[in-house]
Amino acid sequence: MSRGFKIMDPALFAAVSLFSTTTNMFPFDYYETDNLLTFLVREDEFHPVPKTVLQELSRQLKKRVRVVAFSEDLETFVKRLFAPAKVEWIREKAGAKRILLVKVDAFQKGIALGRNAAKLKTARYFLNKYFKIDSIRIV
Repeated sequence: MSRGFKIMDPALFAAVSLFSTTTNMFPFDYYETDNLLTFLVREDEFHPVPKTVLQELSRQLKKRVRVVAFSEDLETFVKRLFAPAKVEWIREKAGAKRILLVKVDAFQKGIALGRNAAKLKTARYFLNKYFKIDSIRIV
C-alpha cells in the first residue's frame, strides 16, 4: 500500500484536506458514491471520531462521510466495512472467481447494504482492490 493516492479533482482534494484537518487522520484511499464518501485509514492512525464532527463534515461536503480502518485480515476488514450491522460469518466460495459470502442477520441486511446499496458498492471496490475478491453476496 502506498502512503497516499493521486487526486485529480479539485473538489475531492478539498474534501480530503478538510477530512484530514478535521479528524487528524490521513486517508490512504477513498470511494465515492452518489450520497456517501468513504475514507480508508490505516489501523495505527485510526481513532474514533465524534459523531458531531462527522455530521459537520457531512454538512460541509454535502455527502455522508464514513471512516473505515483498514486491516490486513479479511474477516476483520469485512466486519468494519459493514458495521454497524453484525456479521455472523464470512465464507469464500470455491471456484474460478473469488466470491465472498457474508452472513448478516435478516433484520440487519438493510443496514449492511446501506442506502442505494452504497455500503455494498464500497465493500466491492475495496475488497476487489486489496484482496482480489470478484464478488460479494450478502446472505
